Amino acid sequence: MISRDKITGMFIGTAVGDALGKPVETWTAERIANTFGRITRYESCSGHKWFTDALTGGTTDDWQLTAATADGIIRAGKLDMNAIAAQHAEAFKRSVLGWGSTTREAVAKLVAGENWIISGVTYEPRRGTGNGVCMKVGPIGAYMAITNPQCDEPAWKEAITVLKQYARMTHYTRMGVQSGFCQALAVFKCLTVDPADFNVEGFINSVVFAAMMGNKIKRDDDTEGTDDLYERMKKLHQHADYDTDKIISDFGGGSCYILDSLPFTYMFFVKNPYDIECLYDCVSVGGDADSNGSMLATLLGALHGTK
Repeated sequence: MISRDKITGMFIGTAVGDALGKPVETWTAERIANTFGRITRYESCSGHKWFTDALTGGTTDDWQLTAATADGIIRAGKLDMNAIAAQHAEAFKRSVLGWGSTTREAVAKLVAGENWIISGVTYEPRRGTGNGVCMKVGPIGAYMAITNPQCDEPAWKEAITVLKQYARMTHYTRMGVQSGFCQALAVFKCLTVDPADFNVEGFINSVVFAAMMGNKIKRDDDTEGTDDLYERMKKLHQHADYDTDKIISDFGGGSCYILDSLPFTYMFFVKNPYDIECLYDCVSVGGDADSNGSMLATLLGALHGTK
């Protein structure tokens, strides 16, 4: 079921969700409600601590680094980390507005000539556990869907190797790897199925499986403690019991911490994958609104295409 229209929809979704969430990144749901009511259009960034002078409807690092990832794949004609890293370095030279500190510091090392194999190494607690991998991994999921729509084992082993390398470039942590696995497989699932045949439980099983697989990737000096994304993702099976208030209370209000942000974003998606209202619901909560909105709209676009 993969098509050029669905690929295009995926990319448009990345940008749309990013631009919708940008003006309210770091805000609370209460502040958004008092200021805008509900986010259903591109709002002004006036007064935002980072983006006050930014163009209404403009994008941030979520789109910028998704495009850099796609550029690297296109230039190499394959999944090639040297090419992807080079395009990250070029993006850094143009602008780092809105970049998370983990990504910014790692890519600065690339620009200085350090190899991507070590640029993302960190020993600081909780460092490398933000949305910096999953927010931009869509093109890798799309490449996997185009080149291996039947999901055969050899090609997936190659993709898993690249996804581990991709996380290593900026977020060399177990949770960074898990997040990339989850979102890449989520994109794959949406691209390779007709919307009429989309199965919510099948989608949930896939991202829970991806989190489990990523959980096996551990370093001896793991900085993440006992936090377990796999266990959190299993809560998606209870989606019928969740409303917006419960999503906020259980998943940290959409913070940039992967343990919260991915199940938070997916919960809004699986509750209503057929309507853009789920995107409005997600970004209107605030938190890491641009990244969460971008990841969710990536899936909407991949599933439904440009419509």
